[in-house]
Amino acid sequence: MENELRMYELRFAERSALSRAFARIDADPEVASCSFEVVPRRIRLLARRAVADRLVERLYLEGGLAWCSRHAFESPPAA
Repeated sequence: MENELRMYELRFAERSALSRAFARIDADPEVASCSFEVVPRRIRLLARRAVADRLVERLYLEGGLAWCSRHAFESPPAA
Protein backbone atom coordinates (compact mmCIF):
# COMPACT_ATOMS: atom_id res chain seq x y z
CA MET A 1 0.00 0.00 0.00
CA GLU A 2 1.33 3.37 -1.03
CA ASN A 3 0.10 5.30 2.01
CA GLU A 4 1.37 2.96 4.71
CA LEU A 5 4.12 4.34 6.91
CA ARG A 6 7.55 2.78 6.88
CA MET A 7 10.44 3.12 9.30
CA TYR A 8 13.83 3.70 7.70
CA GLU A 9 17.18 3.47 9.44
CA LEU A 10 20.06 5.09 7.58
CA ARG A 11 23.74 4.94 8.48
CA PHE A 12 26.37 7.23 7.04
CA ALA A 13 30.07 6.86 6.34
CA GLU A 14 30.94 10.33 7.65
CA ARG A 15 29.51 13.01 9.89
CA SER A 16 29.20 15.62 7.12
CA ALA A 17 26.97 13.26 5.08
CA LEU A 18 24.86 12.70 8.22
CA SER A 19 24.43 16.45 8.70
CA ARG A 20 23.45 17.07 5.07
CA ALA A 21 21.00 14.18 5.13
CA PHE A 22 19.36 15.29 8.36
CA ALA A 23 18.90 18.83 7.02
CA ARG A 24 17.24 17.47 3.87
CA ILE A 25 14.99 14.99 5.74
CA ASP A 26 14.02 17.48 8.45
CA ALA A 27 13.02 20.05 5.81
CA ASP A 28 10.67 17.66 4.01
CA PRO A 29 7.09 18.35 5.20
CA GLU A 30 5.98 14.84 4.19
CA VAL A 31 8.30 13.12 6.70
CA ALA A 32 6.20 12.20 9.73
CA SER A 33 9.13 11.99 12.16
CA CYS A 34 12.92 11.77 12.20
CA SER A 35 15.77 11.54 14.68
CA PHE A 36 19.52 11.30 14.45
CA GLU A 37 22.38 9.98 16.54
CA VAL A 38 25.83 11.48 15.98
CA VAL A 39 28.02 8.68 17.36
CA PRO A 40 26.69 5.82 15.21
CA ARG A 41 26.00 8.34 12.39
CA ARG A 42 22.40 7.13 12.17
CA ILE A 43 19.08 8.69 11.12
CA ARG A 44 15.71 7.10 11.69
CA LEU A 45 12.73 8.40 9.80
CA LEU A 46 9.06 7.61 9.50
CA ALA A 47 7.32 8.43 6.22
CA ARG A 48 5.17 7.04 3.47
CA ARG A 49 7.13 4.65 1.29
CA ALA A 50 7.15 6.85 -1.82
CA VAL A 51 8.38 9.87 0.14
CA ALA A 52 11.13 7.99 1.96
CA ASP A 53 12.28 6.07 -1.12
CA ARG A 54 12.67 9.36 -3.00
CA LEU A 55 14.72 10.84 -0.14
CA VAL A 56 16.90 7.75 0.27
CA GLU A 57 17.64 7.58 -3.44
CA ARG A 58 18.71 11.23 -3.46
CA LEU A 59 20.89 10.74 -0.36
CA TYR A 60 22.52 7.70 -1.95
CA LEU A 61 23.31 9.64 -5.12
CA GLU A 62 24.80 12.51 -3.09
CA GLY A 63 27.19 10.06 -1.43
CA GLY A 64 27.94 9.03 2.14
CA LEU A 65 25.00 6.68 2.70
CA ALA A 66 26.55 3.45 3.96
CA TRP A 67 23.51 1.37 4.91
CA CYS A 68 19.72 1.48 4.83
CA SER A 69 17.01 -0.75 6.27
CA ARG A 70 13.24 -0.41 5.82
CA HIS A 71 10.42 -1.88 7.85
CA ALA A 72 6.66 -1.56 7.80
CA PHE A 73 5.42 0.58 10.69
CA GLU A 74 2.34 -0.62 12.48
CA SER A 75 0.80 1.47 15.21
CA PRO A 76 -0.49 -0.42 18.22
CA PRO A 77 -4.24 -1.10 18.27
CA ALA A 78 -6.39 1.41 20.14
CA ALA A 79 -7.22 0.38 23.69
